[in-house]
Amino acid sequence: MRLHLRAGERLAVLAFAALTVVGFLVLLRAFGGPSLGLSSTRALTVRLGDAQGVGGGADVLVHGVQVGRVTGDRLEGGRVELRFTVPTGLRLYRDASAWIALKTPLGEGFVDLDPGRVAAGRLPAGTRAVAAGTSVRLDEALGVLAAPARRDLQALLGESAVSLSSPAAGGELPTSVTQLDAAVSGLDTLAGTLSGQDRQIGQAITDGTAALGQLGTHEPGVREIVTGGRQTLAALAAERGPLAAALSALPGIVALTHGVLAQARPLVAAASPLVGDLRAAAPSLGAALRRAPTSVRDVQVILRRTPALDDAAAPTLTAARRVLPTVAAASAVLGPDLADLVPILNYLQPRANTIAAWFANTADLGSSGDEQGPWARFFVLFDPSSLLDLPGAPAANAYTAPGDAAHNVAYARGGYSRLEPFRP
Repeated sequence: MRLHLRAGERLAVLAFAALTVVGFLVLLRAFGGPSLGLSSTRALTVRLGDAQGVGGGADVLVHGVQVGRVTGDRLEGGRVELRFTVPTGLRLYRDASAWIALKTPLGEGFVDLDPGRVAAGRLPAGTRAVAAGTSVRLDEALGVLAAPARRDLQALLGESAVSLSSPAAGGELPTSVTQLDAAVSGLDTLAGTLSGQDRQIGQAITDGTAALGQLGTHEPGVREIVTGGRQTLAALAAERGPLAAALSALPGIVALTHGVLAQARPLVAAASPLVGDLRAAAPSLGAALRRAPTSVRDVQVILRRTPALDDAAAPTLTAARRVLPTVAAASAVLGPDLADLVPILNYLQPRANTIAAWFANTADLGSSGDEQGPWARFFVLFDPSSLLDLPGAPAANAYTAPGDAAHNVAYARGGYSRLEPFRP
């Protein structure tokens, strides 16, 4: 095992470590993490009566440009002290001030920092606190009295005079005031509902902006959809007569459909058992269908070989045509004798094992013999009545039952079937 890295490997490790540190610093800066002292900042504070939900991580803006972030807050003596940082290079003057402002009418507050006027002189380096300002500055308030504003105010007063001079104004004015009061109450209720939801509303606005941005990137597609919809509506408008006729016929079609469905309900009830049977048979049917290709292939092989089978069978069938008359005559003569074989075969078939055992024992007896030599001695007794089928024959012969060699049963009169001639 090597304990030392080659020069190339050491360079690769150092490069990876450097990229890791740089990535960490970038992410730390992007997500508002603590400063590591790599950039020079200046800590400031401002005491406000109400922070309006602004806390750590909020932006600090100067003339709409972000220059810092809020690092913390605390409540002291009935007022809120916000701590924030700005770059050291930012020029601040003695009359600098800060206040809370909103980025949108629905919320997302930030600290609006006014650097002050040059005439007031530079803010000393050791000074941390800045004055609390107001969101409405004096020059902005005086801007209301500018010439454009005065013209708008004169026009508004002229329109109001014309409206109030109407005889009906006396009755409409109280109604308007009442409706205005209701509207103000509704707005107050809405403001109470939205209070404390600044971040959620800001997020909703951000999401809406992103959605609109996506729609903007797909503007050609949206335009095609709108154009296609407009063409469809134009075509429908051009076919207004046929469309009206189709719509007028629609109630009758719906009624007819209802009637058909009502009549189909008994059929569905009657078909339900069949559907159940088909569902039960589906596995077996599916297996059969899966095997069907093999059977079809076998049938195809048989059909392909049919000509050869015909060629082979033709001579045999020709010879059989000559032989069949003779066989038919012989069958007519041998028919009764062959019929007598039926009960014998019916008797012997279930006793095949017994007969085979008899022959095996007989062969063994003949091969082994006894002290007098290889002889087998049998005693056979024929019943004349049974042999000749005379009247008064025994009611039943002592024929053994099938499997009697394996399961011996004592003889009982009438316990064994009598072998009778075959008389169909």
